[in-house]
Amino acid sequence: NDDGGGGGFSPARFMAMTLQNYKLPADEVQTLTSKTKGLKMDDGAYSGDLTEDGAKGLLSFRRGGGNGGNGPDISEAKGSVKVWVKDGMVSKYQFHVQGHVEFNGNGRDVDRTTTVEIKDVGSTKVDVSDDAKKKIG
Repeated sequence: NDDGGGGGFSPARFMAMTLQNYKLPADEVQTLTSKTKGLKMDDGAYSGDLTEDGAKGLLSFRRGGGNGGNGPDISEAKGSVKVWVKDGMVSKYQFHVQGHVEFNGNGRDVDRTTTVEIKDVGSTKVDVSDDAKKKIG
């Protein structure tokens, strides 16, 4: 245990939680848009406001529960989602969340924007060996 049992910050635990919550961009866009009140086309992107529950879920650092106990208390949660589409595929998405988060007696205001840009879609090339080509064809 990297925190010496004292309950302090553990880089290893933080990384494990981050990886556990990681989603592929297509899955994350689907989740984000399902948590909106509706989407509209605006300035070349689809955008919408998050539901209060959707914003709370994104503000919580213990998505999905964790190791028991109660998660943070979140108030004044709000946010928005924006998705850019190019040639029929998502090229970029962004979500913005705001709210007040209380956990273990400590409170803080959160105002966070996360942007993911997807580049070089369809540019991956695969070289097939001559032996593999013989087996295929």
